[in-house]
Amino acid sequence: GLCRLSSSDATPGREARLFQALGGICTWALAAVCRVVGIDRFSAAILWEFASCYALWALALAKGVLIFATCPPQGTGLEPDGGKSDGAVFVALPLEDTERLQRLVVGAVCGLPTVSVAFLAEVDGEIEESEDNSLVERHMWLTRHRTMLAGGMVETGIAGVLIGASGAEA
Repeated sequence: GLCRLSSSDATPGREARLFQALGGICTWALAAVCRVVGIDRFSAAILWEFASCYALWALALAKGVLIFATCPPQGTGLEPDGGKSDGAVFVALPLEDTERLQRLVVGAVCGLPTVSVAFLAEVDGEIEESEDNSLVERHMWLTRHRTMLAGGMVETGIAGVLIGASGAEA
């Protein structure tokens, strides 16, 4: 769904509605996380943990938030005056909340490749501390983590969305 669907691929009608719905799900999910942990505490580590340390899920959530429009696209049947035929309803966060969440998500995605996120499993006790954990093994762990993120970026197509969102803030 969201991974393969980009805003340029969305056509009026069913695909645009799916695109908007998936973006809304991601936005509301991460907005709920921010409410629970505190919006000022939302970080790459929180995103990573919420995504169960799964790169594709973390990046798909982030892409959904970054592409989420504050109003429904035209021709989808979700407009306030034309969406009553099938019972569809468009519920958006207030514009300020959406923009703030998008800024937080950009920062969190940029923090995903960091050492602190890569070794969260170690902090949580999932990696046993032993003398066998050499510097080379740690480097391999970090490389695997970053490789998974790179693969997730390709699979989700988030790179262009992330660059666009970062450029809009500058």
